[in-house]
Amino acid sequence: MVANGAGNFDQTWSACVRSAKLAVRPLPDQPFVPVELLQELGALRGVNLMARESRVSRL
Repeated sequence: MVANGAGNFDQTWSACVRSAKLAVRPLPDQPFVPVELLQELGALRGVNLMARESRVSRL
């Protein structure tokens, strides 16, 4: 995830979530994933992470 930019502390939360989504989706297709986990991780291919809009109330 760091390679995709999720570890960059200078980006917005929305950009961080977008980077994480791009890193998580191909995870099931990586050669290091054990065969026993392929079915469980298959759902990550279609995951749609979204950052919620922050609503800060002003006092």
